[in-house]
Amino acid sequence: MQDFPVRIEVVAINGGKTACKGRAKTALGQSWEMHIHTPAGMCGRAFAMLYPYLLSMRLADEIFLERGRGYAEFVCPDGDVTFRVSRATKDNAPASLRASRGCPQTG
Repeated sequence: MQDFPVRIEVVAINGGKTACKGRAKTALGQSWEMHIHTPAGMCGRAFAMLYPYLLSMRLADEIFLERGRGYAEFVCPDGDVTFRVSRATKDNAPASLRASRGCPQTG
């Protein structure tokens, strides 16, 4: 069974803002990686909503929501932030994750 690290990125915030109105103040361009541990500093409500999809993407080569694109996008429960979820690869993961988890090669 595969066990891919997953990358979560903030790709849009409604109304052209640079941060959400929630308590977490999620910012445009912010990103996290999830493998075995939950992403530190991520909005708890957004994480709770995303978790089933994050787990599915960790364990499967592709989920139906990706539609062949290699990522899926989700809007937070407040309708304010759009998250893009993809599998972390050697090209898009931070050095600490690449070294410790052995991200899959791309291409």
